[in-house]
Amino acid sequence: MSKIVFVGGIHGVGKSYICNKISHLLKIEYLSCSNLINWTKISTSNNKTVKNISNTQELLLTGLKKKTNKKSKYILDGHFCLLNKNNQPQNIPFKTFEKINPKGLIVIVENVDIIYKRLLNRDDTNYSKELLDNFQNKEVSRAEEISKKLNIELFIYNKNFEDLIDYFNDKL
Repeated sequence: MSKIVFVGGIHGVGKSYICNKISHLLKIEYLSCSNLINWTKISTSNNKTVKNISNTQELLLTGLKKKTNKKSKYILDGHFCLLNKNNQPQNIPFKTFEKINPKGLIVIVENVDIIYKRLLNRDDTNYSKELLDNFQNKEVSRAEEISKKLNIELFIYNKNFEDLIDYFNDKL
């Protein structure tokens, strides 16, 4: 596939904001896994749980193939884990990342109190802080696993924007 840096993080962590900022600054196309999956075809809910994670990953890979070309560079905003139908964090299958073949991996972390307030204000969802903390820890842990398996350096982003820009420039 194309030159892609995958940016993960739980809902409400600030992925879209950061990816948009980088996209404009570095003139790199920004893609969202959610948009590529086209949730409107499979869900009408504002809930962040996913009934069939494997099926959504196939939709993602199909959408990614249609939207990308081998000569361009992309930021892909997504997740290393998703909340399953039981509202529990579940790992995205390794084969998804293998097929995306990213050149770089980033996981964004944030204070759980801030994430909680963002989700409450943005989506009117009231996840427990305990669930969000567990979800974020699992997201980071899964990012580390993917990084090791793919032998790709993982950048954990927590407010150092200059280092983040350097990482992008190095990977793309």
